[in-house]
Amino acid sequence: MDRARSFPAEYQDRSTYNPLFPLFIYYDLLRPSGSVGLHWHDEIELVSVLRGHVDLLYESQVIQLRKNDIAFINSSRIHGYHASDDSDVIPLVRPILINPSLLSSNGYDIVQNKYISPLLTGELNLPTVLPADDPATVSIRKLLDRIADMFSEGAYGHEIQIKACLYDLLFQLLLPSKGNWTECSVASERNKVDSERFKQVLTFIYGHFNEKIRIRDMADFMHMSEGHFSRYFKRMTQKTPIEYINEYKISEAAKLLRETDKKEIEIALDLGFDNFSYFISIFKRVVHCTPSQYRKNEQLQVQ
Repeated sequence: MDRARSFPAEYQDRSTYNPLFPLFIYYDLLRPSGSVGLHWHDEIELVSVLRGHVDLLYESQVIQLRKNDIAFINSSRIHGYHASDDSDVIPLVRPILINPSLLSSNGYDIVQNKYISPLLTGELNLPTVLPADDPATVSIRKLLDRIADMFSEGAYGHEIQIKACLYDLLFQLLLPSKGNWTECSVASERNKVDSERFKQVLTFIYGHFNEKIRIRDMADFMHMSEGHFSRYFKRMTQKTPIEYINEYKISEAAKLLRETDKKEIEIALDLGFDNFSYFISIFKRVVHCTPSQYRKNEQLQVQ
């Protein structure tokens, strides 16, 4: 796998990832405790919303996605998503991640020069949101469904068929007429610099999430005052540093409650909460139930 990426610890297991065919597809239920935290990676990502409403945070912009909408996320862009507050069901999403090497040419031909390289450098601005009600989106959705089906079935020659579909997909995304597809605003040079710097903040958080992280620690790490850092963080995430860190810790706590027999107080201490009552109150605020209720509900669902 490539070096220029950072995933939250709960990001999907990639043990089946084949570096000779760098495509990855999975399905994710976005429970209150199961949001995908901010991260980035070298792969291009297309997220299809199969059910419910989803809030996508993409390069500090919040975009609401509804059922059958598709989001295009370019290589190395910071993004994350979670269930929208107005979603009446638990959203289901299907991200498809495509390593650019799967599209790149061995030689520097016109396809590489005119389309692939400009896409990866950001010179080609592809639409960020492909809304479900636009007729131009229908063919894209059919292609993504076909790719997912072929990938799952794994029949002989599916790699060739998928690669052909990917080039067809790229062609349709690049067509001059894109219906009412919308793009994120083009980032200024300052925003690009801020985004690159913010990757350092996220790397710090994900590397220390099991400790008690203070705003002062992060501000010092970024060589900022606490006030300047807090404003910068809020602009990049729409949340305060403490809100973001607590929600990330709670997503980790929920995972441990689902997958281990650890006691709740052990989990709280493992995640840097030295006040158990505070841990429970934050858990209830994020997940809308206590840790013990959450574990019990998860066990019932498995049965």
